[in-house]
Amino acid sequence: MALSSRDLVAKARAFTISIGKLDRDARRAQPSGLFGRDYNSLRAAAATLHPRLVEILPPAVQVHQDSLGQEFTEASYGELDTFCEQLVQILEEQKGS
Repeated sequence: MALSSRDLVAKARAFTISIGKLDRDARRAQPSGLFGRDYNSLRAAAATLHPRLVEILPPAVQVHQDSLGQEFTEASYGELDTFCEQLVQILEEQKGS
């Protein structure tokens, strides 16, 4: 069964709810690579579902590896929160389309 805008909104809201529980300092931190890839998967699903919106979707995030092999996301939790809220707003406008 294909994903719907409603499914993607729920996933994006889960991101914003989780990030919203972080304190100010934690929101400045860079999430793990797994977190960044999870966001990128959400964004890719939105782009697949609504290809005409690709130009206005928030950007994908870069995942890097440090010298110890630990992966991290270039964007901070605060930036990802903003990107996910943008996805919520864009996708809510697509309900029924």
